[in-house]
Amino acid sequence: TRQNQLLGTPRVAQLIDLAGDSRYQKTTFSALTSWAAPDWICLVISATSNPNTDGTLELLSLVIGLELPFFILINKSDLVPLSQIMS
Repeated sequence: TRQNQLLGTPRVAQLIDLAGDSRYQKTTFSALTSWAAPDWICLVISATSNPNTDGTLELLSLVIGLELPFFILINKSDLVPLSQIMS
């Protein structure tokens, strides 16, 4: 089957772009707990947004709760002072 082919090939990288907005949390949860749990999660956070209000903390809590390895990428960092990013 296609699943066995993907799981048996160590050089395959499957990228899935999921919505970070809390309106789509059910869809995101479904994708993260599907037949093939992701090896890594890349959580992309905009430096110009407020992570307390845009669903970022909920998504981070979900990833931590599922015990999935993750890393954080901050984009648009050139648009804000470094002190704002570090706070």
